[in-house]
Amino acid sequence: MKSIVIIAKGPSAIDADKFIMHGDHIAVINDAGRLIPEKKIKYMFFSHDTIFPHLDHLQNRLEFAVSRKQNNIAMDRMPSWIKEKHIAFNDWDCDGDTGSLHQRLLGGGIMSHHTTTAAIHWLAKIMKYDRIRIIGVDGGLAYAGDLERTPSLPCDLDLFMQIAKRVARICENVYGTEFEWHHK
Repeated sequence: MKSIVIIAKGPSAIDADKFIMHGDHIAVINDAGRLIPEKKIKYMFFSHDTIFPHLDHLQNRLEFAVSRKQNNIAMDRMPSWIKEKHIAFNDWDCDGDTGSLHQRLLGGGIMSHHTTTAAIHWLAKIMKYDRIRIIGVDGGLAYAGDLERTPSLPCDLDLFMQIAKRVARICENVYGTEFEWHHK
């Protein structure tokens, strides 16, 4: 079974090292790789260029950096070591429209409501993981440790957690991917 762990930035991500099982690939959201400094990271998902100064810790541990197609300004700001590992996908940004998730997921591009939903959909659809295990999608107000706060996100991430779980349920139905969640 092809399995991956997504480590997001919520408080439960502090336990990420204990959550990873032998044989799991590892994907992180933005700078969450700082929580597992000794591990190789298969994928790092990002959606904004403000995170670039916080990613140097991944330089020798990261295989691929994944994001929606970036505009020229963001590409100019992207460090060369990330450009060398960058995979860009076509998204279909819902812009917070949760009523159209099904149509948008089935519309062809990767649904990128926020970084975690893009990771869930891309790993299920494109990389065809059989099982995706997720830690650090907790909702609420807190981030794990000293991870960088995403400036464009609302303070309360409960809605973002609900949307991520909804995207996972859709991926279960469409691609047959199994999901396992760990929360605090």
